[in-house]
Amino acid sequence: ELPLLACLYRLARGMKGVTVDRVLIMYDTRMERAVDLHGFRSGCEDLGISLSLTESEGLFGRLARQGPDGQRLPKVTFADIEAALATTKEDLPEEEWGRKLVC
Repeated sequence: ELPLLACLYRLARGMKGVTVDRVLIMYDTRMERAVDLHGFRSGCEDLGISLSLTESEGLFGRLARQGPDGQRLPKVTFADIEAALATTKEDLPEEEWGRKLVC
């Protein structure tokens, strides 16, 4: 759970000042306000958010939903990403402690 939370914080920090729509709309091929894993990874890469394949798959898997018919590939909605990002605080206490220790 903690590694996924750390990935979510990195995603939030990378998207600071940019909306989910703006980043992922070009990968929303069906105009559903949702993207598949490829679109999610591509959007993160375009922003320069450093998530490994394993990290992005884990985060996507946590947020994604299967298609209503069960046949389509899972997708994550923009609303679900926005809701997840809204749960993050500005800085983790551990992050602030690490910065003070290093600087």
